[in-house]
Amino acid sequence: MRRQFYKVILHSFFIFSSAFMCLNLVAQTPEEIDLASGLGIAYSGGGVTSISGLHSIKLNPAALSDQKLYIGSASYHWPSFGREYYQVGFIDAKTSKLTAAVQYTGFIEKYSLELKNNLGIENDSQNSVYDTPIKNRVHFALGHTLSNKFLLGMSANYVKASDTSLKLSNGKSSSISFGGGFIAKYTKKLNIAGSAENLFNNVSTSQPSRTFRVGANYDYSTSLSLGFEYKNRKRSEYDIESEHSSEHTGIAIAKLKLRDYLSVIGSYAKGFADSKVDHSIISGGVTFQTKTLRIGYLLSAPNKSSDQAHHALNVQLGFQM
Repeated sequence: MRRQFYKVILHSFFIFSSAFMCLNLVAQTPEEIDLASGLGIAYSGGGVTSISGLHSIKLNPAALSDQKLYIGSASYHWPSFGREYYQVGFIDAKTSKLTAAVQYTGFIEKYSLELKNNLGIENDSQNSVYDTPIKNRVHFALGHTLSNKFLLGMSANYVKASDTSLKLSNGKSSSISFGGGFIAKYTKKLNIAGSAENLFNNVSTSQPSRTFRVGANYDYSTSLSLGFEYKNRKRSEYDIESEHSSEHTGIAIAKLKLRDYLSVIGSYAKGFADSKVDHSIISGGVTFQTKTLRIGYLLSAPNKSSDQAHHALNVQLGFQM
């Protein structure tokens, strides 16, 4: 019975993946604003209880230390809208009781205000229409295991805007904000977590967006885990028009371990309490891993295009010195 159940989950994942190119969705927020690091792309903007390691540096820094190793990670993203971008990061989970992490996000192409004003007509792609003036981002985070039942983390996010006439809403071309999170291991199978991102940035209408998350993750078996989350994100000037200043989203996540070296992820996010915006995301991914190496290929279809999806490739290497 359980084996048949796993087959249903796996088949559903591939059906969702093949359906990415057939979705009739509405353009809105550039992916680099809302989606997380590394494997986080497969979690539809969620993962506060489901993601660990460097992938959690943006979502919930309490989950940084999943292995007592030095871990390096690199990701490359082909978004459905916006410029292509990359992420590189490093975790030190071995030197001390505190786990320290840093991640840099950069873009391949420069932001062009002129192309944005021209609605992307002079660009090879119309991606610049839904772009932001961000030049780079740097995330710093610390995580600490207080006990075998409770983990805490804190983070800082530095944002640098491109040198154009369009600055961040605080009148400057850079901004710094702070965040934090916790994980409570309620039982051996059930985790509860919450996080806050981009607090105290004094940039209420621009980047980065203030975000609150709360959720639970249940290990149905050693092979299958299920997660449910609520996310509240303050809209920025780069979101499409809405009757609400904040975006409310419910997220469902499933992760299935097929073999010791092979796992699949599937998720669905649905916005609610907003009649003008039908915000829904369907995402998934597949990962191949050993004790020290993990490679993930990830897909996400936000509400932006009927024929494009966000693709990302992540490589993570853990090592000891």
